Amino acid sequence: MVMGRHYGNCDTGDLPYSYLIEHEDESVLVPGVNLRSVGTVRDARKWPQRDKRKTDNKLDLISYNLLTPFTVQKMINGVRILTGLKEQSGENTRFYYYNSVRIKRSSLENGIRYYNIGIRRYLGNCLMNRLRCLEFSDMETLRNGLADRSGPGSGQWLDVAGLVTPKELMDQLLDDIESDTITRLDELKQRFVAMYDNYAAYEWSWASRVFEEYQRVTFADVTAEEMTDLIEKWIAVVEELDQMRCRDAEKEFALPARIGFGHDGDDHARDRDFESVIGSVQEHDFILELKQRLAGKQQTARELILKLKLLP
Repeated sequence: MVMGRHYGNCDTGDLPYSYLIEHEDESVLVPGVNLRSVGTVRDARKWPQRDKRKTDNKLDLISYNLLTPFTVQKMINGVRILTGLKEQSGENTRFYYYNSVRIKRSSLENGIRYYNIGIRRYLGNCLMNRLRCLEFSDMETLRNGLADRSGPGSGQWLDVAGLVTPKELMDQLLDDIESDTITRLDELKQRFVAMYDNYAAYEWSWASRVFEEYQRVTFADVTAEEMTDLIEKWIAVVEELDQMRCRDAEKEFALPARIGFGHDGDDHARDRDFESVIGSVQEHDFILELKQRLAGKQQTARELILKLKLLP
């Protein structure tokens, strides 16, 4: 019997978005594969849709983003772990073992690829969001805006009951509680709200530092040509991951999914019955939305590249 499930918090929980299979009394891990899964995207979207709270005074401050500094730092660590296993055991090893869990060689190599795609997409998303927020008419203004990360957030991040925030802010909060600097619940909530409201600024402090390390670029002296190259690399990664997710969604319309439909007729009757209930791949809401969002990102990339080319 083979059983599969999303990989949760176990000894190998530092390999996120993975899939664990129990096969012949052995645990087999497929790292990073859920990054390209349509199910992962649906999971990320369903929780904010289920949040029906009407008040602006929310007691729970929750980040619903699929990729955050907290998850991406795990992916960066996952690349380090998988690369280390490959270097220690050799590229021709058939199976690798991490915390008593077996990883096939092809799964390990794909895991490194999936993590790198996810990391680059997230960092590119942060860069694009920053570019959209900045008002710049020359490269010097652009460099200053990109290099500005004077606020907290460049270090480790935490997920505190859904509130994704820099560890340094949480450490300072605990210190203030212990020293009686904070003595009332309303003061405590104000600090949590400030962490939540300033997420974007804190995120850029983290993402910009990691971006420079990962892409080997320095924002303080970046050129228009380098910025253009970064945008082109980002949109290429977006297209690659979206294509993976579209292919995964199309599996829902493959032949095995049609079993049980039109059982009293021929193949044509089966397909007609299936499409009347499930629909067709051309009308799939997720695929249509993904393509629409991708077209918007491609247009944004073209506009920013054109703007860079026209800068003095």
